[in-house]
Amino acid sequence: TYINNVQIEETTPTAFSEEYFEILLKKDKDKITDDEIIVEKEVVSVLLNGYKVSNPYNKKATHLDVSFFRSIINKETSDGFNAIINKFHKTDRIHNHTHPFAMFRALNSKFHNPKNYVILDINGEITEMTLIKDEHFKKVITIPYGAHSFVRRLAEEMKTDFKTSFIKLKSVLQDEKESK
Repeated sequence: TYINNVQIEETTPTAFSEEYFEILLKKDKDKITDDEIIVEKEVVSVLLNGYKVSNPYNKKATHLDVSFFRSIINKETSDGFNAIINKFHKTDRIHNHTHPFAMFRALNSKFHNPKNYVILDINGEITEMTLIKDEHFKKVITIPYGAHSFVRRLAEEMKTDFKTSFIKLKSVLQDEKESK
């Protein structure tokens, strides 16, 4: 995942075209290797002279503040995922997306563009934290510690196996939920 926030100052009001944004996005493409492919490359938000605009094309401004989101994946990994999907669902149209970007879009549409928030996504083996500030992606951090890591640690402390610890934790959480 790659986040790029660009600020551009012009001395005279300038109209920023779609081609201008494409050039900015293509500059990032030069940074990937031959064994990687782009999953997403999106203009996330644009401010012209400090004001958020949904369609910045051909509007004049002296100050441009744009936030790009780009994610890449190893081509071999992508091909492996797609082969598994095609094994069960024959299709030539597979569109991959990353979780941080999908969550960003979902939260922004549900809560009408909140300005500042953190997405904390705790998975089995990793935890991802995505920081959104002033409606821009600021940082995505992946921590190699997830729910399974916690359960393994619990199993060590309880001197039991993973499955027993998982069932115990699930039971405690369910009891806690029902008591509220």
